[in-house]
Amino acid sequence: MKLGLVPAGTGLIWVRMGVLTVARHPATWMMLFLLFMAWMSLLTLLPWLGVPLAMAMLPGATLGLMVAARTLHEGAMPTLTTLFCGFVPASPATPGIWGIGLAYAAGALLAIGASSFVDGGQFAEVYLGNASPNADTPLFPAMWVFIALHIPLSWMTWHAPALVYWHRLPVAKSLFFSLVACARNVSAFLVFGLAWMGIMVLTITVLQLLGSMLGLAEPVRMLAFPALLLVASMFFCSLYFSYRDCFPQQTTGEWVVN
Repeated sequence: MKLGLVPAGTGLIWVRMGVLTVARHPATWMMLFLLFMAWMSLLTLLPWLGVPLAMAMLPGATLGLMVAARTLHEGAMPTLTTLFCGFVPASPATPGIWGIGLAYAAGALLAIGASSFVDGGQFAEVYLGNASPNADTPLFPAMWVFIALHIPLSWMTWHAPALVYWHRLPVAKSLFFSLVACARNVSAFLVFGLAWMGIMVLTITVLQLLGSMLGLAEPVRMLAFPALLLVASMFFCSLYFSYRDCFPQQTTGEWVVN
């Protein structure tokens, strides 16, 4: 594999490419993204195994969005089946995708379990959707424990499904190379994350100001969810471009750092 090292400003390019790709194909992309959201949401409704199963399938489902983003970027049109490309039974990549998904689910559940030692499981209940946060619930200490454990897990699985799917790497190597790519390009990913956080805050702020200026606070407040959903869809679209620059195409099978 060839690892591309990029400057911090590349994170803004990834954001811009995600926004532009969605803007050029809004109907196609939103149809796929809403299917992705419905898929994950319906899984969580299953008793007992719903949440772990959704966690296990999340990397593969995210891969489907990455493949769709690449398809749109190259001028073709993805289909609804593109979203499920990581789970095609006949594909040699499918066992690896499941392996990554199981690793992610195990890591996420361990991180949630570790946070429970801090607050007795209050943050875990909120995170899993079994409770609502309130002023009397001290979530922050447990939340930071979860975040500290979840960041390396996210780095390990950020590019791993794409490495299995496009490069046919085994699970262990894909997790390792993904972790190294994120760590070596941490400045770009920091800019990337801060930019998306800024876009979300700006979106909410603009909607609040419009509601106050027009005297339509409640109708404008109702627009917050679809607006943030659109921002989230652009974020997922931009994931492909981070992979593209961290793992530029090459002809050899060696691991090279530029």
